[in-house]
Amino acid sequence: MPTELSYQVKHVSLEITVNAQSLSIVCTQSYELDPTHGQAGDDLILLGCEALSLTQIIQDDIILTNSIYTLTRHYNYKVLTINNPPASGTITIHNEVQYLPMAGAIYSDLLNLSFFLSRADNLFTITTIIRANQLKFPTLFTNGEMIEHRILEHEEHMVIWRDQIPKTKNKCLIVLGKLASIEDFYSTQMQGRLVTIKLYLPSKYISMTSIALKAIKHIMDWSEKKLKLEPKADTYTMLAIPNIDASVYNNTSNLSLFEASLIITGYKSATDQNYKNIFRLIAKTYLAQLQTPDNAIELYMDSTFGNADRCIQAIKQNFNYPHVINTENIVTAKWLGMQAIYKRIILELVKKIDLYSSIEMPCHLAPKILQIIDNKALDSSIKAELLTLPNRQYIIASSNSINIDQLCMAYAMLEEFIGKIAEHQWLKIYKSSSINTNDCFDHQQLTKRKLKNLALYYLTATHNPKYITYCVRQFYHSPSITDKYCALIVLCTHNTPKNQSLIKSELKEIMDLYNILTDNNATTGNFSLDILLNINYIFSLNQEETFEIYNAFANSNVFHDPTGVSYNILAKIIIQLDKSDSKLACNLLDNFMYIKNFDQQRQEKIYASIQSICLNLAISTELSNKAMQVSQEYSNVAALPRISIRL
Repeated sequence: MPTELSYQVKHVSLEITVNAQSLSIVCTQSYELDPTHGQAGDDLILLGCEALSLTQIIQDDIILTNSIYTLTRHYNYKVLTINNPPASGTITIHNEVQYLPMAGAIYSDLLNLSFFLSRADNLFTITTIIRANQLKFPTLFTNGEMIEHRILEHEEHMVIWRDQIPKTKNKCLIVLGKLASIEDFYSTQMQGRLVTIKLYLPSKYISMTSIALKAIKHIMDWSEKKLKLEPKADTYTMLAIPNIDASVYNNTSNLSLFEASLIITGYKSATDQNYKNIFRLIAKTYLAQLQTPDNAIELYMDSTFGNADRCIQAIKQNFNYPHVINTENIVTAKWLGMQAIYKRIILELVKKIDLYSSIEMPCHLAPKILQIIDNKALDSSIKAELLTLPNRQYIIASSNSINIDQLCMAYAMLEEFIGKIAEHQWLKIYKSSSINTNDCFDHQQLTKRKLKNLALYYLTATHNPKYITYCVRQFYHSPSITDKYCALIVLCTHNTPKNQSLIKSELKEIMDLYNILTDNNATTGNFSLDILLNINYIFSLNQEETFEIYNAFANSNVFHDPTGVSYNILAKIIIQLDKSDSKLACNLLDNFMYIKNFDQQRQEKIYASIQSICLNLAISTELSNKAMQVSQEYSNVAALPRISIRL
């Protein structure tokens, strides 16, 4: 491949014909060559997938013989080299490729369909003509604007798409298939136009579209009210396609492409964070198409869900580097102050436990806790963050050495103390927020739910058996999946022998499930760990929810079970998560950092769990390298087999 671009392809004309009987796609692509840095005589090098079958090459109406071009293999690609083309001219390439129908549709980028100049610095516009059987392939989509749809003979139809935004071959996607569709409508306020919203997706997802449709209408309404911007077209089309990276494809003003799992979910299976993520992604895509200012998405999320999430997230991202945080922000300063107080109390408790000293709980903390709870000026989400104890990993990382058993005891003691000193207030918060409504995603409820579940956590930490029944009731009757798994995690976290008898007597559904799991799966013999091991099976969690659950699990006392079983559970989840999102898997692996501060026994068990990740040949290169880096934290444990970092 030349270091400089010798030819510029400014426009591509692509014709695609789908033969449903032979399961093949015939492609004809024509493009004009214009020299840039090169000159006549430079070779033209094109790249395509290994499955492509080259039929014919025509240069300025002359069929080229195979003496003028060469076709070679390079890794999993075919390299087509056309020798000594003229300084300018038209190249037309005919090729054929077999396809295997999957999920009722074909999703392909250009390299899987034809030969292209595979250069990131080559930008071209494209006109695409697609022909296919109308019954088998009613959905024919690609980048750009659809400018024509024509019914042909023999039950075939044809569409013409034109994309005038220059892009590379990596940003072009062809969607051919039999997708289901659902329609909704939005009436504009400014001109009274009726905008048709069409959502195309595999038929199995058709019942899980309500949140996505609600989100697109909500951002259309907001952009009109706040930005005075209407939808550009009378039809807004959304495609929800599984297993693609939609972020790399440029969307136009009336067509948006999404990875299906990121926007498709039912009300009964969506968590609060999942709901917010769908609203954010759809809004971000829509606002980008309207060419709004960069901060428009943050303004939208703040006005819709409040600014608490963004504010606290920004703080946490810089938590390890407090000097870069703007402490002039009152919320930031208050949160940092409370984290410092919690940390000091926890470390003092650990020290007293270590010395077998008499333990007096910090009475000075009580008025601060009550003050935050009673502060009506604070958003519920911010209150929840201010009242949440520091991440255990943060305490471990900031200590040269710490006894993890004593640390867990300190957390349990402090949680019980906070639960008791504000029991009346926690109970009031919980009862006032437990509104049973069919719309579990009412925005007011969303902001209150995090604080409500924190209240339930602290109430259960008091070891009053009646609060176990609250967890049971919440699990059974709340319409929110967030409430359900929070109740279950609280039950697992506070699984004392006394509480377990209540769980067994009152939570029949969970115990029945538990018995099924223990009969049919490899289990730990520990109720809490068995439920956590199988919680993604219970709730069918997506990758983001899986990360949230197990990241919380890794920062609980349950995680540090002396048997080391919890470490094995997390390692399995990391490997599983890596299949769908390697970045989240790597972030989850961070919970194994800083364990050199642990006792030798736990170091060995954690090290063995990391080893199981490193030795798994199916994991991504990103996760493999991260696991190797984490393993280097252990200097006092027998070394792993020498495994080189994969490049």
